[in-house]
Amino acid sequence: MGGSLLLSAIRFLCACLILTAVTASAQVDVLTVNYDNSRTNSNLSEYTLSPANVNPGQFGRLATLQVDGQVYAQPLVVTGVNVPGHGQSDLVIVATMRNFVYAFDANATGSPAPLWTVWLGPPVPSSDYNSDFQYTDITPEIGILSTPVIDRQTGTLYVVNANRVGKSHSHTLHALDLASGRIITGPMQIRGSVFGIGETNVGGVITFDSFQHLQRPGLLLSDGVVYAAFGSHADQGIFFGWIMGYDAADITRQVSVFNTTPDAYGGSIWMSGHGMAAGSNGAIYAITGNGDADGRRDFGESFIKLDGRNSLALLDWFTPSNWQQLDDFDRDLGSTSPILIPGTDLLIGGGKEGVLYVLKQSNLGHYTEGNSNIVTSVQAVESGIFDLAVFPRQEDTLIYIHGWGESVKIFRLAGERLEELPRSQSVLEGNIPFGGMTVTAAGNLPGSAIFWLTSTDGGQAGTLWPGTLHAYVAEDLSVELWNSDLDAADRLPSFTKFVSPTVANGRVFVPTLSGQVAVYGLKSTDQAEQASRPIH
Repeated sequence: MGGSLLLSAIRFLCACLILTAVTASAQVDVLTVNYDNSRTNSNLSEYTLSPANVNPGQFGRLATLQVDGQVYAQPLVVTGVNVPGHGQSDLVIVATMRNFVYAFDANATGSPAPLWTVWLGPPVPSSDYNSDFQYTDITPEIGILSTPVIDRQTGTLYVVNANRVGKSHSHTLHALDLASGRIITGPMQIRGSVFGIGETNVGGVITFDSFQHLQRPGLLLSDGVVYAAFGSHADQGIFFGWIMGYDAADITRQVSVFNTTPDAYGGSIWMSGHGMAAGSNGAIYAITGNGDADGRRDFGESFIKLDGRNSLALLDWFTPSNWQQLDDFDRDLGSTSPILIPGTDLLIGGGKEGVLYVLKQSNLGHYTEGNSNIVTSVQAVESGIFDLAVFPRQEDTLIYIHGWGESVKIFRLAGERLEELPRSQSVLEGNIPFGGMTVTAAGNLPGSAIFWLTSTDGGQAGTLWPGTLHAYVAEDLSVELWNSDLDAADRLPSFTKFVSPTVANGRVFVPTLSGQVAVYGLKSTDQAEQASRPIH
C-alpha cells in the first residue's frame, strides 16, 4: 500500500512538472515584425485561442492601451521581464509616430497605465514633406514608422525614428533597455555613402539624404547586426533603396551600407512596412520597388540576396522579365517582403501586379525572358499584393493573399508545386487589400488554426479609416468565427494599414491611428486558464 502511494505521488509530481513545463513553453515572445526573421506572419505556439472559443460569446475586447500618437509599428511581446518597481512582467511594446515608446503589461485589462515610457525627440511634421513631395498619405507627423526589434538575450530594444531639430532632418537609431526604456547606447544618426554615378553623386559618391527617404520596413536583427532599410516618399524626389547595418553591441559602429541602384535611381525598399528576411546562413533577402535594373549594379523591381556576414555583398538576385513595364506603370514588385518557407529552400514574394513568385533561396534565378529560371509563378490576384502570410504544415504550406476588391484566398504549396487555383477563399471582399494577416495554431494539432485579418472598406489619405478585425477557420476561409463589428464594445477605433495583428499568449494586439492599441482575448479568466492547459 505504501509503495502504491509512493508511486502515485511520483506520478502526480511528474504530471505537475510536465504541466508546468508545457504551460511555460506555451509563453511566446514576438520580438520582430512579422513574428520571425522568415517573415511568416504565423505563430504556431498559440495554445489559448482556438476555433472552439473565438466566438461572440467568449471572445472580445479586453483592454485599450492609450498612447500619444498614431501606431504604424506592429506591437511586440516579450515575457518574463524584470521591470523595476513592477517585478516579473509580460510586456507589450508600442511605438508611435510622435516618437514615444511604451511598455505595457501584456495581461492587463481596462485602460492600464504604461510600466514605462520614453520620448525620442520631436518628429517631422508631415507638412515638411508635403511641400516637396505632395505626400499626404501620412499625417500629421512621421516619427517611429517602422517596427522596432528586440534582442531577448541582452534585453535591448532597437528603434529608428525620424527627427526634426530646427531645420535639420535625420533618422536616428536608439538602443533602449527593455526593462526600463533608458538609453543604453547612442543615439546614432544614420548616415551612409557608396560609390556610384547616380544623379546625386558628387565626385562619384552617392550620399544618403535622410529628408528624401522613409524608414518604413521593420528592423532586422541578424548575427549581431541591426539593419534599417529605406525607401521613398511615394516615388517622389531623387531616392534610392538603402540598407544600413549597425553593430548590435555598439550601435555607434556602422558595419555595412548597401544601395540598390547606385548608378541610376529608385529601387526603394519599403515592402509595406514588413521586414527583410534572414536565413540561418547569414543571407539577407529583400524585394525592391520601382527603379532601374541592369543585372550588374542596379536592382530596381528585383529580389536581392545579400551577405550579412560580408558587408552586404550581393550574392544573388532575380529580376522579372517584365520589370520595365512594372516600373513604367507603378507596379512595384516590392510591395511586400519575401517570406522564407520553413524547412525548405524556397521563398515567396509578390507585388502590385498580383503575381506570386516561388524562388529557390540558393538560386534566385537572375533574369531570363519568360522567367524560365525560377521555380514557378501564379497570377494569384488581379492586382495588389501588400501582405502575405504562410501556414507551414507537415504535408504542405498554405499561403494567404488578398487582392484589390477580391476575397482573401489560400494557395497551396506542396514541395515545389504551387497550385494555380485557390484552395479556399473568404466571403469578405474588401476593396482595399491594406490589411494585416496572422495565422495561429497549437502546433500541429488538427483544427486549432485561426487566420486573423484586419480589413477596411476604404478612407481618405491622412484621415482615420474604419477597420475590422476578423477571425476565420484557417483551413476554410468560408467560415468566419468572429469579427469586431458584431458588438459595438469590440469595434476598432480606426484602421492602420499594412500592420499584422500581434497574437500571442491568448491576446490579440491591434494598432490604430487613434492613439490606441485595441486588445482582444477571452472574456472569462477561467476560460483563458482552461484553454491554455496542455492538450494531450
